[in-house]
Parts: sequence; structure tokens; C-alpha cells
Amino acid sequence: MSLLLDPTEIPLRHQEERSESTGRRLDYCQVQVSTRKVVGKSMDWFVGTLIILFIFIPLLLFWISALIDIFSNSAISGVGKAGWMLVIILIPLFGALFYFLLRPVPPAEQLT
Repeated sequence: MSLLLDPTEIPLRHQEERSESTGRRLDYCQVQVSTRKVVGKSMDWFVGTLIILFIFIPLLLFWISALIDIFSNSAISGVGKAGWMLVIILIPLFGALFYFLLRPVPPAEQLT
């Protein structure tokens, strides 16, 4: 992101006035600079960072924890693990959510 303005994007407003002392025509070129583009870009960056930090990363960790739990759960057979893996990979968020809601409870000796 560059804070430098492109000269072709700067809106100009021309004014003509007459000098009171000499009567000559004076041309003024006023530059109307808006910080809206710069603020908008920095705001997009900020919102994007918040989305990554507070939405995407927790969902990714939730998805990865479901995959790890599938392999560490001895109550699920090999075919069951393959099936759950397919569900979680094909439907990432809802697959992981369904797995945690419907998973078989591991045996008691595995909990300690």
C-alpha cells in the first residue's frame, strides 16, 4: 500500500481571479485531496486482519483438532476413521462440528 498519490487521480479545480492592484488575470489550481482512499485501504487491512485472527484461525484450529482426535480415538475403527476423514475434509466446518457432536466416547482407560 502506497501513501503516495498518483498525479492522474488528483482532482483539480481551476479558479480565475483578477489582481486588484494590476488587473491581471491570476490562475489558481486548487488541489482537492481526499484521505478517503488511504483510510479506506487501511481500514480494509484492519478488518481483514481481524477476520483472520478471530474467525479463520480458530476455525482452522477446530478443524485440525477434529482430525487429530479421529486418529487418537481408539473407539473408531479404520473404516470409521476413513469415513470421518472424508466428511471432515469435504465439509470442513460442519464435518468437524458433526464429528464432535456424534463421535463415539473413547474407552475409560484412554482418558487417563
